[in-house]
Amino acid sequence: MQRFINHWQTALAAPLSAGAEQLQIPAAAAGLLSFVGGTWYKLAITNATRSAWEIVTATASDGGELTIERGKEGTADAAWPAGSHVFIEMTAQTMNDVLSQLASQALVIEQQAQAIAALSGRVAALEQGGGEPGGGNRLLDQNGNVLVDQSGNTLVYGG
Repeated sequence: MQRFINHWQTALAAPLSAGAEQLQIPAAAAGLLSFVGGTWYKLAITNATRSAWEIVTATASDGGELTIERGKEGTADAAWPAGSHVFIEMTAQTMNDVLSQLASQALVIEQQAQAIAALSGRVAALEQGGGEPGGGNRLLDQNGNVLVDQSGNTLVYGG
């Protein structure tokens, strides 16, 4: 799971060559990050003028060394000099992932709401006797639909 920390920023303590899988930052900055249970951070690396950048995923730390996955979100795996800025930011992909998860949850919630409404109709029919007009013993919902159990058996009132 992606983790976040407010206003975290630091600088590369050593040059980062293209293709390298570890970057060096001050140990104090690395110590603020917690990598437990598969958590990770999205980092941006940029130059002093912020005219170029690379997004990486940091997955582990050992002192001031972070293990990274390079060139994320369409950015280039590049070489960076010592002193380049490194910071945590909310990226476009992170926001898209959040929106996608919210949309999925909204669908699940809607499905649950529909199931609850159907159950509420069945409960109401049961509590009101819910038999058919004219003396039939099949249970009906408020719309006149015959109620059935999970196996498709018609529910009846009074045995």
